[in-house]
Amino acid sequence: MEFFIPFPARSNKEDPEAVTRRNVAWLTGYGLLQPGETTERYLDMGVAEFAMKLYSAATGPRLDMALDTLAWGFYVNDQINGDMGQDPQRLVGTLRKLIAITSRPPGACASDTHPLVVAWADVWARQCEGMSQAWRRRAAGHWRLWFSSALALAADRARGQAQPLHAHLQVRRAWIGAGAYTNLIESACGFEAPQELWDSVQWQGIQEACADCLCLLNDVYSLEVDELTGQLHNTVALLQREQGVSRNEAVQETVRMARAAIDRWQRLQEDLPTVYEAFSISTERRRAAELFLDGIGAVVRANYDWYRKSGRYDPDFHRDGPAYARTLPSMDDMSSRT
Repeated sequence: MEFFIPFPARSNKEDPEAVTRRNVAWLTGYGLLQPGETTERYLDMGVAEFAMKLYSAATGPRLDMALDTLAWGFYVNDQINGDMGQDPQRLVGTLRKLIAITSRPPGACASDTHPLVVAWADVWARQCEGMSQAWRRRAAGHWRLWFSSALALAADRARGQAQPLHAHLQVRRAWIGAGAYTNLIESACGFEAPQELWDSVQWQGIQEACADCLCLLNDVYSLEVDELTGQLHNTVALLQREQGVSRNEAVQETVRMARAAIDRWQRLQEDLPTVYEAFSISTERRRAAELFLDGIGAVVRANYDWYRKSGRYDPDFHRDGPAYARTLPSMDDMSSRT
């Protein structure tokens, strides 16, 4: 499927092999990756290349932080989309520990020695390094939204049915992690968008449109995998169920919705100059806002390009669970600890 993304692809000048080596070393050091076949299957996803397109202006330790966060997030995502994510009660203890880390001062020791908790404490502290208190509060809120959306998905799975489309999209926006991962544009690239813009309808509408575009395109490209693994939370499948349309018609409608999200985004962005004036945003701070907007456009383009080529969207990758994750520490072990 071809989809017009009105944002240019970005590239990073860092050495991809060196970036990949550092990421593998970090994952291995925290016990989240094992040498051998599991590492090879992890590399099939092309996560390092993906991160370098997402955060093209990031370099050195800041790029490493963004990549390590992304890799950690995939590991959590895949476990929650597996057996553990069928029961919200199984997730509560695990998520409580991860959420607590976002409420403590960055760098505070994790209360649990499970690799997933310790690794999260590490990347959270690195995300917050050099960032304002306002940014930290916003980022913590977006991560907590992501964690809590896992409970919503698990509740639906326990009931055996996803929510109606409108409610589904609300949860899907949170679970795609757009807020959490677009905050990393600022942290990884060393700037902050004006905080007060987050209080405007226009700015929030752009962020929502970005999330919609990401989750809708993801649902199209992950459809075969979701059908294979029996996932309930796919917009295409919900459209088929609710509207009684064919699979192809549902795909086309999902694509139309993604295009509408981009159209909405662009209309709202045209209105931002008056918002800048109303909020007394200086010329210098406007440049930071525009840098962030350019960054989220690059995020959408990078996701689209990655969806089309990553081994992660090959159904064989997910037979019997993602191959790279089979021997890794279970989140169930974390939830059973006191």
